Amino acid sequence: MSADLQSSSLKNISESKLCEYMGTDKLIEKVTFEAKRATGKSGNGQVPADFYPTYSGMANTLGGTVVFGLEEIHTKEGETRFKVAGIKNPEKVIDQLFSTLNNRSKVSLNLITNDHIKIVPVLDTSIIKITIPRAEREQKPIYLNQNPINHTYIRNGSGDNLAREEDVRLMIREASTQTTDAEILKHYTIDDLNPQSVLAYRNLFRITSPSHPWNELNDEEFLQRIKALNKDRSKNLSGITKAGLLMFGSDQIITDHFPYYHLDYLEKHSDNPKIRYDNKISSGQGTWSGNIFDFFREVNRKLLQNLDVPFRLRGRQRIDEPAYSEVLREALVNSLIHADYTGSAPVKIENYPEIFVFTNPGDMRRPLALAKEGGISDCRNRILQSMFNHIGYGDQEGFGIVTIYEKWKQQTGDEPAYTESSHPVMTTLTLKRNPVLLKGEAEPIKVKLETLKGEVEPLKVKPETLKGEASEKDKLLTLLSNETKIRINEVGKRTNPEFMKEIIREICSQEDFTLDELCIILGRKNRTTLYDNYIKKMLNEKKLIKTNPDKPTSPNQKYKTVLSQKEKSK
Repeated sequence: MSADLQSSSLKNISESKLCEYMGTDKLIEKVTFEAKRATGKSGNGQVPADFYPTYSGMANTLGGTVVFGLEEIHTKEGETRFKVAGIKNPEKVIDQLFSTLNNRSKVSLNLITNDHIKIVPVLDTSIIKITIPRAEREQKPIYLNQNPINHTYIRNGSGDNLAREEDVRLMIREASTQTTDAEILKHYTIDDLNPQSVLAYRNLFRITSPSHPWNELNDEEFLQRIKALNKDRSKNLSGITKAGLLMFGSDQIITDHFPYYHLDYLEKHSDNPKIRYDNKISSGQGTWSGNIFDFFREVNRKLLQNLDVPFRLRGRQRIDEPAYSEVLREALVNSLIHADYTGSAPVKIENYPEIFVFTNPGDMRRPLALAKEGGISDCRNRILQSMFNHIGYGDQEGFGIVTIYEKWKQQTGDEPAYTESSHPVMTTLTLKRNPVLLKGEAEPIKVKLETLKGEVEPLKVKPETLKGEASEKDKLLTLLSNETKIRINEVGKRTNPEFMKEIIREICSQEDFTLDELCIILGRKNRTTLYDNYIKKMLNEKKLIKTNPDKPTSPNQKYKTVLSQKEKSK
């Protein structure tokens, strides 16, 4: 080594200075950066043997940058600095690099081109900057020595690590162009699906598409149309699909096939640090079905109920929900349809005073920069995506993330943040809340149910019994908004009392109804129970009034919502 080079190698540069040399203003993250001396025994430069595990690991994880001609050092003060060793003959090193990367017996696939390599003058020598692209889903795994099971690497905080066999097999499955939720499950039948979940889904489908011919089908035929049930003629196999099990099954049955399956919703609005959460919904609680569809319905309601806009009125007409609620719903649907349900991490939705956090197992199948451009959908679970689309939720045109970014920033001024982790593989979306704009101040937009524009046909609750004449319930529902009809279908036998009061107020804010009419709308057979448990209490609380107070026991007595000053001003 020359005296000049020896002199330069005694010098060191800071991380910020190295970023300047390399033409980037970003700080270096350990998982996406590696410094290698790479001078070889002669000092002229040589590709080190440990570069190729790093290449495999970065390509299979997040991509990254490797710099030849540097040594990373850590000062006592905890600062990271780099000692410059330099590469005398960088062109020779680059030729050696390409020779090995293009050798299929050594490396499964070369992702690096001349555009990914740059010789950078530093002090009085040179270093080589190598940008390793993140491999596309269809290209993974990137492995060495013709052995994907034993020579596939991934990156984490401790550097290059051999991937577990299950992680490698997951990459291989993910590389397929087929959706992951279409597989027909042996030994599972329609009896393994929760009938209440199927009924609730069909009711929402009828509201979204009231004149659709599928409304006339029986349950089995309907489930075949949405591919919850399917038949593989080549294998002579019929049964429920993975999507059908996830969407409509029960937790105990779902986990028989997906042992890591878990859904969590955590909500905290208390300032008390000793309280971990104010509310929790978990698929394994055993008090509800635990499937994706019922989780979506309840969490969707929870995300919006604390935003100070349970419903908004202008006079007695309901105003459609604001734009940020569409973003929250899109983020929730995205978390569920893009999740890898074979992964070890749960789907977790967190609702805190400052932020919303949506986490799902599995990485993003398209790079974030491309996903933000929109126009191409690459969903991990396309049948689940289609099922949500049938009831008016989710985006199948590849603009879901575009909607999240544009509308959230427009409404709150804050940019959504996506992050990915590799152990376990997870994708997380964080949305910062703006306390002013998330209190009903934002401009309202229409609910994303294109099929419900303008006037809709009466809701067909039991199509096989309706022969050209609408039922009494259908007639009553025509007096209500489309959003209210959807919320009515969330009313079950064991509905939360506060939610029941809320929906009664919403119904009676749009039209005056008798007790019998409310029983019909809400599907309640016992009028006395409805009156004693809800109507009477709401009258005492001045949340409802009688329209004919002079005849309090009249069978034609109707009830009307009392609006607060706050509601009147909206």
